[in-house]
Amino acid sequence: MRKIFDVFRYPLNGKEPALRFLLGCAINCIPFFGNVVTAGYAIKGMREVMIGKKGMPPWTDFMGLFLSGIKFFAASFIFGLAFFIPLSIGLF
Repeated sequence: MRKIFDVFRYPLNGKEPALRFLLGCAINCIPFFGNVVTAGYAIKGMREVMIGKKGMPPWTDFMGLFLSGIKFFAASFIFGLAFFIPLSIGLF
């Protein structure tokens, strides 16, 4: 049960969590680029949680976040095709 509470407290840990949250909201308002960078930031956060770091990661290395986000969207698209193609064939 404690781990569930830790999950909900995660965004509030670390230095200046409100500033990082607001910066993420502002970046996400930029079409395409912001969405990809935010996805890369989410992946960076997941990696840091897996190695045991506490708190949200800083918003640094936007190009690295962008490339991680592009990889995520490309993989999502490819795996999505695996479900979309058989579904679309079955509809006709």
